[in-house]
Amino acid sequence: MGACSARRPRRWRSRTAPPRGSPIVAWGLNWEPGDEVVISNTEHPANVIPWYVLRDRFGIVIREIDLSTGTGLIDEVRGQLSDRTRMVSISHVSRNNGRALRTGESAELGDLLRTRGVRYHLDGAQGPGCVATDFRALGCDCYSTCGHKWLLGPKGTGALFIRRELLDDVQLSWAGSHSHATMDYEGAYTLLLSAARYEFGTRALADFAGFARAVEWMENVGLEKIEERIQSLVDHAMEVVDAAIAAIAERCN
Repeated sequence: MGACSARRPRRWRSRTAPPRGSPIVAWGLNWEPGDEVVISNTEHPANVIPWYVLRDRFGIVIREIDLSTGTGLIDEVRGQLSDRTRMVSISHVSRNNGRALRTGESAELGDLLRTRGVRYHLDGAQGPGCVATDFRALGCDCYSTCGHKWLLGPKGTGALFIRRELLDDVQLSWAGSHSHATMDYEGAYTLLLSAARYEFGTRALADFAGFARAVEWMENVGLEKIEERIQSLVDHAMEVVDAAIAAIAERCN
C-alpha cells in the first residue's frame, strides 16, 4: 500500500481488517476505572462497540465530540480533553455524513495530543481509495483500514498501521504463533519488530493475495485519477440535488 499512503510506510505494518484493527488499538492500553476515550457522534459500530465493552469491563468513560458538518475538529476535541483522557479514536472519513478530516487539521490534532500524552487512532475504513491518504502526514499514532471497501479487495482483509516507536506501548492482548521472532519452551520469547506481531495463527493467504492484487490494480489506474473521478461524481450529485430543490421551490412559489 505504498502508493496509497503517499510514501513507503516503513514505520508501519500489519495486515488485519479494521473490525479487528480498532480493538487491537483499544485493548493496547492498560485501562483504569475513570480513564477516558474521546470518540465522535459519526462512528461506525466497529469504533463504538469496543469502547462500550471496555466501559462495562473496566469502568472507562466515553466522551463524544460532534463531527457534524460545520463543527471544528480541534475545538471539539479540546473541549473534551481532561487529565484522564488516554485516547482519541475517530474516523478519517465518516460513513454517516461523508466528512473527511483534512490532513493539516489531523496533523494539528496529532501534535496537540502528543503534548498531552494521548494516543491518536484513526478509523480509516472509508479512507484509502476514496481520499488522498498519507498516514504519516495525518499525524496519527495508529491507523486502521479495510480491503473490501474503496480498495476493492476481499472481505476479511485490511491493514493496521502503528508508529514503530509505539509498538511496545500498544500492548498485545491477543498473540499466538507468528507473533514472535524467537521463543523456547522455558518461557522466553521475543516479539516481531514490526506491527506484524499483531497477526497470529493461520490466515487466509489467498485473500491477502487478492487484496494485494486489488491495491496493485488501483495503483496502476492511478489513485489521483480515481479520487478526481469520485469528486466529480460528488459535484454532479450536488448539482442535481440543488437543481431539484430549486425546481421544487419554484413550483411552491
